[in-house]
Amino acid sequence: MPETRRAQIRSEIERKREEMHRLSDRFGMQSEIVIRISQELDGLLNRYGQLGKVVKM
Repeated sequence: MPETRRAQIRSEIERKREEMHRLSDRFGMQSEIVIRISQELDGLLNRYGQLGKVVKM
């Protein structure tokens, strides 16, 4: 993957992290919406990690 894709995913991770913090302040960490956003963030982090493995090979 090109470095630009890694940068795009990093930006998505930061936006999703900020969204999760805002929502957790409003609804609490155990709310369904915060859990869903947390899962989406996990997916982005996994994708980012996989890109790193592909680049190293």
